[in-house]
Amino acid sequence: MKLSEFESAYAEILQAARREETDVVYSPKFRDFSLRAKGVKAGLGFLVDHTSDQTVDLIDTCPWTGKTLLPSLRSQWQTAVADSIGRVVPLAEHNADHVPIEFKSELWWIMRGL
Repeated sequence: MKLSEFESAYAEILQAARREETDVVYSPKFRDFSLRAKGVKAGLGFLVDHTSDQTVDLIDTCPWTGKTLLPSLRSQWQTAVADSIGRVVPLAEHNADHVPIEFKSELWWIMRGL
């Protein structure tokens, strides 16, 4: 699914994730939606990347439309990074220097047709 197809299929929840007043967060790298963890400042919104020290409550259904969301790609991300650099990278290191640039955005899953 290309990004443009993804955006049109899930427009409502993506729009909500861009608004400061909602507690929905979208992580493009992992292609998943979650609820903002308690104590995390509102306004980080759309491009927040979660690490293991932050509670992430993934959601699988759009609260506005009831549409089932695509599954998270966290496991696939770890596998793809490991295949690329020859070792497993914990999610807490998702932005580390040793992670190739293509894996720091949605580019990796778009290029693989996921």
